[in-house]
Amino acid sequence: MKHFYAYQRPIIPQPIPKLLLTFVLLFTVAMAYGQTVSGTPSRNGCKNGNTISITSSFADPQYQLRDAATNSTVRPTAGNDNAFAVTIQFSGLSNGSYRIVARNGNDDATRITSGIITVDDGYTDLKVTANPSKPLLCANGKGSITLTAIGGNPGVGGYSYRLTNAPAGYPDATTITTTNSSVTFNNLPIGSYDFTLTDACGTVITTSATITNIPFSLDDVTDGGGVPAEKRSQRLQFGSTVPVVVPF
Repeated sequence: MKHFYAYQRPIIPQPIPKLLLTFVLLFTVAMAYGQTVSGTPSRNGCKNGNTISITSSFADPQYQLRDAATNSTVRPTAGNDNAFAVTIQFSGLSNGSYRIVARNGNDDATRITSGIITVDDGYTDLKVTANPSKPLLCANGKGSITLTAIGGNPGVGGYSYRLTNAPAGYPDATTITTTNSSVTFNNLPIGSYDFTLTDACGTVITTSATITNIPFSLDDVTDGGGVPAEKRSQRLQFGSTVPVVVPF
């Protein structure tokens, strides 16, 4: 009896065409990195009051924030390029430009980076001026001090002006809260006074002002007819009543 044996030609691996290999690699990269991440800036009107809200297509996203100019990590841990956070926003940011780095879970191979996001809180530093007036030249004469706020953020509630060292028996309010940029503290005797100014952001600054008397001599005083001081004095010695004019 004759036996027949089937002969099977060995299979020799064939090289993958370069074009096909390139397509496969590109497809793999697209599957791994075909995700998106973006940020939307907002602000509350206070210094360093910027926020970036994050959206991403990752199923299990983690984020970090980097300075766009230096590429250094800012959040969640400054200077730590391996630190990520599960969050939907980064807040309390100073003015500048940033990028968001995102990854899926703890997989660093899936890292992607957003475009540049620029934030500006729009806040100008709070300043204050204090302008005292001269008191009336009479017994217990009183003066006033006008405070003017510059910059800052009055918000809805306004600025809070406070006299911190009011004299004993001071009859007026020592704290004035208003949206006006200027207030005046009246009924202040000669002396030095300290003030604080607080805006809606909680920024507090201090200032001071001094009320002094108007310097003058007897030669600056005349009667209604312009009589010289020495003759006016002579008239007073004889008991005459003379209207006195004091220069201000």
